[in-house]
Amino acid sequence: MVGKTVEYMFFLKAFEERFVSSFAPLDGNAETIGDLTFSNDTEFFIIEFKKELSKLEGEYSKFKDGLSGYLKAAEQMKINNSSKAHFIIGGKLSGKVLELDVREYFDLTSEFNGSIHDIFSNGLTLKEFNEYTKKYTELKKHSDEDGDSSDSNDASLGVFVNESVLAISLSTRQASVFPLDYYKAPKQSNKNNIKSTVKSTKVKEEIHITIKQGR
Repeated sequence: MVGKTVEYMFFLKAFEERFVSSFAPLDGNAETIGDLTFSNDTEFFIIEFKKELSKLEGEYSKFKDGLSGYLKAAEQMKINNSSKAHFIIGGKLSGKVLELDVREYFDLTSEFNGSIHDIFSNGLTLKEFNEYTKKYTELKKHSDEDGDSSDSNDASLGVFVNESVLAISLSTRQASVFPLDYYKAPKQSNKNNIKSTVKSTKVKEEIHITIKQGR
């Protein structure tokens, strides 16, 4: 079973059951949020796709200290109601039939047995979405950080990036643009030198457009 199969199956269900109004696959720096953001009318969701949910070492490695770092982040984020709109999806076999295995990203015990339409019924407002993605991405380990994540006292040394992402409507095939925010750590060749020169958090504006076309 390959990871892309899970993504294709999700998109097929989204098209068949029409619970998604628009979707925006993420790439590059913005992918620190997840593989996909999508909306259902005015509500937003975040999804990470995996081949299967029994092997998540690669996902844990995105946090400082691996699994223990993920668990610490989960303690903080599970009390945030917005985490209910953040999912991780893998594949599982039921006999010879491939099914989607959907869990909350920070609560992997949260197996869903209802329809996928019901699972994605309560999303985030755009304001809640951007507040959540800022907090969530601050907790992750960043590739620019010499293999090490900034502690909370160093968070102000990074930037909060605001990108405009192109979302594609499944029904009208039209595109719309919505903003998303995430934390990006600085490149740290000399942490002490950075501390002495950077005084406050900066906000960086970027335009990031992702278009994926299928037949």
